[in-house]
Amino acid sequence: MERLVLELSIYLSRVVNMKKVVFMAPFPTPENIKEGMMQRVYAIDKMFGNDEYDKTYIIPRIKALKTKCKQVDENTVEIKLSIWISFLLLLRKLKSADVIYCHSLYGLSLAGFLFLPFLKKKEIVWDVHGIIPEEIKFAKGGDLKFFVYSILERLLISKVTKVIVVTNAMKRHLLKKYNNLESEILVYPILPNTINVEDGFEINDGKLNILYAGNMQGYQNISLMIKSIKKMVNTKNIYFYILTGQRKEMIDNFVQNGLGNKDNIFIDSVNPSDLNEYYRKAHYGFVLRDDIDVNNVACPTKIIEYLAYGITCITLNNKIGDFQELGFNYITLDQLDNEKLKPSKSLKNHQIYSKLYSENKPFKLIDFVLK
Repeated sequence: MERLVLELSIYLSRVVNMKKVVFMAPFPTPENIKEGMMQRVYAIDKMFGNDEYDKTYIIPRIKALKTKCKQVDENTVEIKLSIWISFLLLLRKLKSADVIYCHSLYGLSLAGFLFLPFLKKKEIVWDVHGIIPEEIKFAKGGDLKFFVYSILERLLISKVTKVIVVTNAMKRHLLKKYNNLESEILVYPILPNTINVEDGFEINDGKLNILYAGNMQGYQNISLMIKSIKKMVNTKNIYFYILTGQRKEMIDNFVQNGLGNKDNIFIDSVNPSDLNEYYRKAHYGFVLRDDIDVNNVACPTKIIEYLAYGITCITLNNKIGDFQELGFNYITLDQLDNEKLKPSKSLKNHQIYSKLYSENKPFKLIDFVLK
């Protein structure tokens, strides 16, 4: 009996002392983990161990007419919340939290207009992910959508106490855009949990391997990549590995450009945990981003993975995030010449990743969020 009372006392003490953290984002699952935003949500979730934190993931929706709660594990709940049916529940959860962690403007959704005005400036952390209004403008999402998300961003800025950005370039962008920004800012790049280079980052199969990992969004410039591959496809001993969550659409695109049934082109969809095998073989990797603000401040997960495995980046320009400042090895699409390509890894790129990894341990972000 005494032992039972002691165990109950310890349990209650732990529960009472657990920090309540509300994440404005979906909970990461095997189904959504391939999305760029969700890879960061997953990485952050792992930093907040289940034994120390009471975690609630909230997905506020304006169009939903039902609220659904799911107990993910003992200390984690996901709430798909109708802003109309459960507005008071949302406010109660947010006001009782020790920390509100907003993953991107999309984590708030447009429902943010309805509940942010009710929140005082407290422990609200905004993990920016990307500059959403500018992304909408670049994608030609419409002037109204750009205006709405610009106002939502400004409203959030007025409430947050801490901001987390992925690059120094993004930090400079925000400080220039909001010269009265008083929130503390932490630069913390995206370091995927799926990277595994402890036992080496190279497999030599005697071939020159070129890789693409990603989907078919407009900003990926897939047509330029296919055009480049078409020029090199008949070159002896060059192999192309296209890893995408949109396998059928990608295959159709290659077929339409006369690249169907090529023995040296492999197109497949793999889980992030299975990328390791392909990255170890690859020497070059496509990351064809245009020279615009959205890309100039970004920290693509793809580039971090390329660097970790010593892959030389094939780019349109070198102004992506902080990578030019870090001195990464790259070649531009204009410089791409299959006669000069060598089946060798970039030690410099691997060293850049190692430095980023050593300087951005989980405790750095946790300390910033909770201090």
